[in-house]
Amino acid sequence: MNKDVHITKILLIVFIATIQYGCGGGGGSNDDTRTTDDPENPVDTYTHLNGDLEGHIFIADRGKYLNLSTGKFTEFAEDDSNYFNTPSPDGTEYVERIKDYRRDTRCWPSIETVKITIKDVQTNLTRESFEITENVWGPVKLSPDGQYLALIWESLENCPDDTDDVDELLTIFDRKGNMISQSTVSVGTFDWLPDNRLIYANGYQIYVSDLPHQVAGRAIASLSDIPGVPARLSASRDGSRIIFEMATDTPMWLETISYRNATVWMMKTDGSDLHRFATSSREDDPNDEDDDPRINSPLWSLDGKKVIAMEGFFSGIAPVPDNGMGDIFVPTGTYGVTYVLPVTESEHKLPPEEDLGILAELNSDDKPVIFRESCNSHLFLVPKVDPLPEVPGAYPPRESGAFNGGLTGNLYYVDDSKYDYDETVVLSLNLQTGLVQEFVTVSTVSGISFAISHDAQYIAHYQRDSSDDKLLKIKNSDGDTISSIRIYPAGADFEVYGNPLFSPVNSDLLVFDYKDENDEQYAAVIDWRNEKILKQFSNQEYYNPFWTADGNVMLIGDKDDAVYLYNVSGDQSANPIKQFSLPDVSLSHTASPDGTRIAFEMSDHVWTINMDGTNLKPVTAPNSGYEGYPAWSSDGRHLIIKRARHGTGLGAIYAVSGDAENIHLNYDNPNLIAVRDSEDNSLYRIRGYMTVLP
Repeated sequence: MNKDVHITKILLIVFIATIQYGCGGGGGSNDDTRTTDDPENPVDTYTHLNGDLEGHIFIADRGKYLNLSTGKFTEFAEDDSNYFNTPSPDGTEYVERIKDYRRDTRCWPSIETVKITIKDVQTNLTRESFEITENVWGPVKLSPDGQYLALIWESLENCPDDTDDVDELLTIFDRKGNMISQSTVSVGTFDWLPDNRLIYANGYQIYVSDLPHQVAGRAIASLSDIPGVPARLSASRDGSRIIFEMATDTPMWLETISYRNATVWMMKTDGSDLHRFATSSREDDPNDEDDDPRINSPLWSLDGKKVIAMEGFFSGIAPVPDNGMGDIFVPTGTYGVTYVLPVTESEHKLPPEEDLGILAELNSDDKPVIFRESCNSHLFLVPKVDPLPEVPGAYPPRESGAFNGGLTGNLYYVDDSKYDYDETVVLSLNLQTGLVQEFVTVSTVSGISFAISHDAQYIAHYQRDSSDDKLLKIKNSDGDTISSIRIYPAGADFEVYGNPLFSPVNSDLLVFDYKDENDEQYAAVIDWRNEKILKQFSNQEYYNPFWTADGNVMLIGDKDDAVYLYNVSGDQSANPIKQFSLPDVSLSHTASPDGTRIAFEMSDHVWTINMDGTNLKPVTAPNSGYEGYPAWSSDGRHLIIKRARHGTGLGAIYAVSGDAENIHLNYDNPNLIAVRDSEDNSLYRIRGYMTVLP
């Protein structure tokens, strides 16, 4: 084995890529069980499954965390290779790093940007967000005081001719994205100390910064006599010691096998007491890289008395002979086991003789299993932050034996199986009987953009004519066209956007938003019967206009995400008046029938707020899915919500109380109704917009 194998940026790309080929996930995926000391206690009643080891282990690459006390996993973000989520030291926030977010055209060829977003762990709400040019390597870590972020940045801001010559610099930003400090040399790994200084590795040297929130510092130790290069450095919470990998070998570009040969080392933050903390009992044959020590991802326990480390993974795509016809490639590998090791003077060898594996959620036999993780996962241990409690609210009594729990009205939607590129069929589901019938055929020229008047007598949608002009078509309930309004001619450099919406008090009025030739977004109210524009909202950019119960228009300001109100019957020259602000970008707004609340989607979940801006609360609980397109039931007591998988427009439909809070949209949750049809099918294939009418 080569003593001085350097880990380059190419290897990091390989690490991420190989997760897709068999690195797998942890918890509950195997049958490694451990019996409990008290067999009379059911395992699922445990509150200290891992003894006195507490906190949440965040799996940054997979958007979930493990509660060490209960062994339960919670999904809080995307499980996507483009996403990397690092928790704050206190566990209340996390930093979402999205690579390849969009293209920056200031350079030629254009380069990708990285989006950095600070989010609340409990609600998934965005606290702050900014973008920087590629590339960011590894985690983006919040400082202990929560005011700054540190990351390893290969800045392409000045459009270098040769990106291979760009150093990977340790950089500090504030929460707004302003650069505060930056190293002058490449840095491979780092962590914050509790006094907001940084400790980091440059080559074989360990440095500590001189001042809080600054990078410049002094070398405290040299690792040049130790095989490998430092990686995944972690500081104890009291700041007295660090623990890190010395990685000696990793797969090269185009190799199909993923592994990380390494040992774990410990030292004090004054540079003293450097010693190897853990290695593997594998035989170390210099001619066989598969039996090398493979101890990785060291973490400090919250009290600093234990270290968590992973051992024994090997994963990737392996060639298998195919009956003399050549090789085929199949996933292969084993998951690494996470062990809890006491901090002692003697060196640990893994796997240990005693049972020290971390326990995770239960298997099918109601026994806890050993927590295993994928070969490249980044793990972080932070204090436990309990999720917000589920509040069912004043749930209306369900009629015994009634279809869909006694919901009334008709749900209008598009089934994916009836969706076509040119036109599609809008279906009507009678919620009381479960009977489904075709309601009307609409064009899909702008996606599925349709609206139905409050009395279900008129349908509005967009369509192109034979000249390729964009038209707003109004049909009656029999499907006959009664009005066709040219929105703009073919070749015009602007576009209608979203759904047209009928006024709830005057079916002659529609509101819609559009983008102009400068790609700026505005809204307008039209009288379709008289083909007259009543109001164009152009004093600033707006999006997602919607009607209040009394027939006025609300809009969302593009620059401030605030809610504005416009009186349709008032002065047409007046501009909308700001009512209140929302903490994040919001979509799919709908006012309750009694005019007291607004339901909308924000941060991929459904929320409600009072019309005066008070009592903002999440209806659905944060998880890795998407919930949106809320629609009030005709009596205003329920919200109909779509839950979909990320990356698809398809989803199942649920009804919850309008007063519900933090509800988990699971099929067997007693606090909701899974909406279905008379064939007893749950509506899993709804695409896009839906509405409920009496």
